[in-house]
Amino acid sequence: MNSSSDIGPAFRDPVLQSQAVFRAIMSAMAEPGTIATLKQLAGPPQRLGCAMASVALTLCDFETSVWLDDEFRLDPEVAAYIRFHTGARIAERQAEATFALVTRPEALPPLSSFSLGTPEFPDRSTTVVVEVEVLETGRGWRVSGPGIAGVSRLAAEPFAADFTAQLKANRDLFPRGVDLVLCCGERLAALPRSVRIVGED
Repeated sequence: MNSSSDIGPAFRDPVLQSQAVFRAIMSAMAEPGTIATLKQLAGPPQRLGCAMASVALTLCDFETSVWLDDEFRLDPEVAAYIRFHTGARIAERQAEATFALVTRPEALPPLSSFSLGTPEFPDRSTTVVVEVEVLETGRGWRVSGPGIAGVSRLAAEPFAADFTAQLKANRDLFPRGVDLVLCCGERLAALPRSVRIVGED
Protein backbone atom coordinates (compact mmCIF):
# COMPACT_ATOMS: atom_id res chain seq x y z
CA MET A 1 0.00 0.00 0.00
CA ASN A 2 1.25 3.49 -0.86
CA SER A 3 2.04 5.83 2.01
CA SER A 4 1.32 9.53 1.61
CA SER A 5 5.04 10.15 1.16
CA ASP A 6 5.05 7.84 -1.89
CA ILE A 7 2.24 9.72 -3.65
CA GLY A 8 3.10 12.51 -6.06
CA PRO A 9 2.35 16.12 -5.10
CA ALA A 10 -0.81 17.97 -6.01
CA PHE A 11 -1.24 21.74 -6.41
CA ARG A 12 1.11 23.89 -4.33
CA ASP A 13 -1.68 26.47 -3.97
CA PRO A 14 -4.87 24.36 -4.23
CA VAL A 15 -7.36 27.24 -4.29
CA LEU A 16 -5.70 29.48 -6.86
CA GLN A 17 -4.39 26.69 -9.07
CA SER A 18 -7.63 24.70 -9.15
CA GLN A 19 -9.51 27.90 -9.98
CA ALA A 20 -7.15 28.53 -12.90
CA VAL A 21 -7.58 24.98 -14.19
CA PHE A 22 -11.36 25.17 -13.80
CA ARG A 23 -11.45 28.38 -15.85
CA ALA A 24 -9.34 26.73 -18.55
CA ILE A 25 -11.67 23.71 -18.71
CA MET A 26 -14.79 25.88 -18.86
CA SER A 27 -13.22 28.05 -21.57
CA ALA A 28 -12.35 24.95 -23.61
CA MET A 29 -15.91 23.66 -23.20
CA ALA A 30 -17.37 27.03 -24.20
CA GLU A 31 -15.10 27.34 -27.25
CA PRO A 32 -14.62 23.87 -28.76
CA GLY A 33 -11.63 23.67 -31.05
CA THR A 34 -9.43 25.89 -28.88
CA ILE A 35 -6.50 24.61 -26.84
CA ALA A 36 -5.53 25.63 -23.32
CA THR A 37 -2.11 25.07 -21.77
CA LEU A 38 -1.86 24.08 -18.12
CA LYS A 39 1.40 24.45 -16.21
CA GLN A 40 -0.10 24.25 -12.76
CA LEU A 41 1.26 20.89 -11.70
CA ALA A 42 4.52 19.01 -11.31
CA GLY A 43 5.07 15.45 -10.20
CA PRO A 44 1.90 13.43 -10.97
CA PRO A 45 2.30 9.68 -11.57
CA GLN A 46 4.27 8.95 -14.73
CA ARG A 47 1.25 7.69 -16.66
CA LEU A 48 -0.80 10.79 -15.84
CA GLY A 49 0.00 13.79 -18.01
CA CYS A 50 0.02 17.24 -16.45
CA ALA A 51 -3.28 18.34 -17.99
CA MET A 52 -5.11 15.12 -17.16
CA ALA A 53 -3.88 15.12 -13.57
CA SER A 54 -4.85 18.79 -13.23
CA VAL A 55 -8.36 18.05 -14.55
CA ALA A 56 -8.76 15.18 -12.09
CA LEU A 57 -7.54 17.24 -9.13
CA THR A 58 -9.88 20.10 -10.06
CA LEU A 59 -13.09 18.26 -10.91
CA CYS A 60 -13.02 15.15 -8.74
CA ASP A 61 -13.95 15.04 -5.06
CA PHE A 62 -15.45 12.71 -2.47
CA GLU A 63 -18.88 12.95 -4.12
CA THR A 64 -17.66 11.75 -7.52
CA SER A 65 -16.61 8.40 -8.94
CA VAL A 66 -13.78 7.84 -11.41
CA TRP A 67 -13.48 4.99 -13.90
CA LEU A 68 -9.92 4.06 -14.94
CA ASP A 69 -9.14 2.14 -18.11
CA ASP A 70 -7.14 -1.08 -17.83
CA GLU A 71 -3.72 0.56 -18.14
CA PHE A 72 -4.47 3.06 -15.40
CA ARG A 73 -6.14 0.43 -13.26
CA LEU A 74 -3.03 -1.76 -13.41
CA ASP A 75 -0.87 1.13 -12.19
CA PRO A 76 -1.40 1.37 -8.40
CA GLU A 77 0.13 4.85 -8.33
CA VAL A 78 -2.71 6.32 -10.40
CA ALA A 79 -5.59 5.05 -8.25
CA ALA A 80 -3.69 5.97 -5.07
CA TYR A 81 -3.03 9.49 -6.41
CA ILE A 82 -6.70 10.03 -7.32
CA ARG A 83 -8.00 8.66 -4.02
CA PHE A 84 -5.50 10.49 -1.82
CA HIS A 85 -5.73 13.93 -3.42
CA THR A 86 -9.44 14.03 -4.33
CA GLY A 87 -11.26 11.50 -2.12
CA ALA A 88 -13.08 10.18 -5.21
CA ARG A 89 -14.02 6.53 -5.31
CA ILE A 90 -12.94 4.26 -8.16
CA ALA A 91 -15.90 3.06 -10.25
CA GLU A 92 -16.01 -0.54 -11.45
CA ARG A 93 -18.14 0.16 -14.53
CA GLN A 94 -18.10 2.98 -17.08
CA ALA A 95 -21.81 3.67 -16.64
CA GLU A 96 -21.30 4.31 -12.91
CA ALA A 97 -18.62 6.95 -13.37
CA THR A 98 -18.85 10.70 -13.01
CA PHE A 99 -15.47 10.93 -14.73
CA ALA A 100 -13.45 8.49 -16.81
CA LEU A 101 -9.68 8.62 -17.38
CA VAL A 102 -8.40 6.92 -20.52
CA THR A 103 -4.72 6.44 -21.31
CA ARG A 104 -4.96 6.65 -25.11
CA PRO A 105 -7.64 6.90 -27.83
CA GLU A 106 -7.25 3.24 -28.80
CA ALA A 107 -8.29 2.27 -25.26
CA LEU A 108 -11.48 4.37 -25.34
CA PRO A 109 -14.61 2.23 -24.91
CA PRO A 110 -17.71 3.12 -26.96
CA LEU A 111 -19.10 6.45 -25.80
CA SER A 112 -22.48 4.79 -25.37
CA SER A 113 -21.05 2.59 -22.60
CA PHE A 114 -20.69 5.58 -20.27
CA SER A 115 -23.47 7.27 -18.33
CA LEU A 116 -25.42 9.42 -20.80
CA GLY A 117 -27.56 11.19 -18.22
CA THR A 118 -31.34 11.22 -18.24
CA PRO A 119 -33.88 13.64 -19.75
CA GLU A 120 -34.55 14.96 -16.24
CA PHE A 121 -30.87 15.08 -15.21
CA PRO A 122 -28.67 15.32 -18.33
CA ASP A 123 -25.82 16.56 -16.14
CA ARG A 124 -25.51 13.11 -14.59
CA SER A 125 -23.47 11.88 -17.51
CA THR A 126 -19.82 10.91 -17.59
CA THR A 127 -17.11 13.37 -18.52
CA VAL A 128 -14.51 11.35 -20.43
CA VAL A 129 -10.89 12.53 -20.25
CA VAL A 130 -8.58 11.02 -22.88
CA GLU A 131 -4.82 11.39 -23.36
CA VAL A 132 -4.01 11.82 -27.07
CA GLU A 133 -0.72 11.79 -28.94
CA VAL A 134 -1.52 14.78 -31.16
CA LEU A 135 -3.60 17.86 -30.30
CA GLU A 136 -3.43 20.77 -32.74
CA THR A 137 -5.59 23.52 -34.16
CA GLY A 138 -5.69 24.64 -37.78
CA ARG A 139 -6.17 21.20 -39.30
CA GLY A 140 -8.10 17.97 -38.81
CA TRP A 141 -11.79 17.88 -37.92
CA ARG A 142 -14.09 20.71 -38.94
CA VAL A 143 -15.87 21.47 -35.69
CA SER A 144 -19.06 23.49 -35.41
CA GLY A 145 -21.71 24.18 -32.80
CA PRO A 146 -22.39 26.54 -29.88
CA GLY A 147 -19.41 28.69 -28.98
CA ILE A 148 -17.83 28.45 -32.43
CA ALA A 149 -17.99 31.30 -34.92
CA GLY A 150 -18.42 29.38 -38.15
CA VAL A 151 -16.10 26.37 -38.16
CA SER A 152 -12.93 25.66 -36.19
CA ARG A 153 -10.31 23.03 -36.95
CA LEU A 154 -9.00 20.53 -34.43
CA ALA A 155 -6.71 17.55 -34.89
CA ALA A 156 -6.71 14.93 -32.12
CA GLU A 157 -5.07 11.60 -32.84
CA PRO A 158 -5.17 8.64 -33.08
CA PHE A 159 -8.88 7.83 -32.66
CA ALA A 160 -10.64 4.84 -34.22
CA ALA A 161 -12.20 5.30 -37.65
CA ASP A 162 -15.72 5.25 -36.19
CA PHE A 163 -15.05 7.95 -33.60
CA THR A 164 -16.69 10.76 -35.58
CA ALA A 165 -19.77 8.55 -36.04
CA GLN A 166 -19.82 8.03 -32.27
CA LEU A 167 -19.63 11.79 -31.75
CA LYS A 168 -22.59 12.27 -34.09
CA ALA A 169 -24.61 9.68 -32.20
CA ASN A 170 -23.64 11.38 -28.95
CA ARG A 171 -24.70 14.80 -30.35
CA ASP A 172 -28.06 13.33 -31.44
CA LEU A 173 -28.81 12.54 -27.76
CA PHE A 174 -28.53 16.21 -26.73
CA PRO A 175 -29.12 17.41 -24.01
CA ARG A 176 -28.01 13.94 -22.88
CA GLY A 177 -24.62 12.56 -23.86
CA VAL A 178 -21.04 12.57 -22.64
CA ASP A 179 -18.58 15.47 -22.72
CA LEU A 180 -14.97 14.83 -23.69
CA VAL A 181 -11.78 16.50 -22.54
CA LEU A 182 -8.75 15.74 -24.72
CA CYS A 183 -5.35 16.05 -23.03
CA CYS A 184 -1.89 16.04 -24.55
CA GLY A 185 0.82 16.64 -21.98
CA GLU A 186 0.17 20.17 -20.68
CA ARG A 187 -2.52 21.00 -23.26
CA LEU A 188 -6.22 20.30 -23.37
CA ALA A 189 -9.24 20.83 -25.62
CA ALA A 190 -12.87 19.89 -25.18
CA LEU A 191 -15.57 18.25 -27.26
CA PRO A 192 -18.82 18.93 -25.40
CA ARG A 193 -21.95 16.96 -26.29
CA SER A 194 -23.25 19.90 -28.31
CA VAL A 195 -20.40 19.83 -30.83
CA ARG A 196 -20.76 18.79 -34.47
CA ILE A 197 -17.95 17.24 -36.45
CA VAL A 198 -18.57 18.17 -40.07
CA GLY A 199 -15.63 16.48 -41.76
CA GLU A 200 -11.88 16.81 -42.20
CA ASP A 201 -9.23 17.01 -44.87
